Amino acid sequence: MDSELTIALVGAGSALLGALIGGGAAVIGAGKAARSAYLGPLQVARRVEQAAAHNALLTAANDYDIAVSQILRMGLELNQHAIAQAEGRQGVLSDPDVTAYRAKIEQVGTADRVVAAVRHVALQGPKEVYEAAEGVRRMAHILEYSLAQLETIHHAAAPSDFETVPAVTPIVLSDAAEGLSQAIHAFAEVASEHLNGIE
Repeated sequence: MDSELTIALVGAGSALLGALIGGGAAVIGAGKAARSAYLGPLQVARRVEQAAAHNALLTAANDYDIAVSQILRMGLELNQHAIAQAEGRQGVLSDPDVTAYRAKIEQVGTADRVVAAVRHVALQGPKEVYEAAEGVRRMAHILEYSLAQLETIHHAAAPSDFETVPAVTPIVLSDAAEGLSQAIHAFAEVASEHLNGIE
């Protein structure tokens, strides 16, 4: 009788333990499923916001890059004209050309849209995408400053809101334009990797 009771108690205990383990696993599984059901839409919404921020920066940066590329030749000629005059040589442009070039370059405007778009990327993250976006902002600022200083041959250090850049020369201007294009490409690659990756 005692052995039967022991067997019955062990059996009941095993059944209870199995039920507790199975029930616990079911609760954990249900919790994970509920969390996934909750986080799934949040992750999707977050990715949508990140993609929108990345697209906004790419659009603003590409627009600025295209606008600069359309006046880059004028900028180079205006810079060479100013350098020639500063050295006491005859400038390469006529006065009407200088006026027209200045007006066209001024129409390009500032890189403010790029800067605003980078701030939006900073809000959305992640860190590696923001760092790539900062590279775009830095190059856009250097290019903006270079365009603003085309005719200033001997100038003071760049204002504090701009990156420190050397005196503007045709090489500096061309490098800045190329640097912006490369920074945009690098950002696009990092952003694409992030959006297409699995977290």
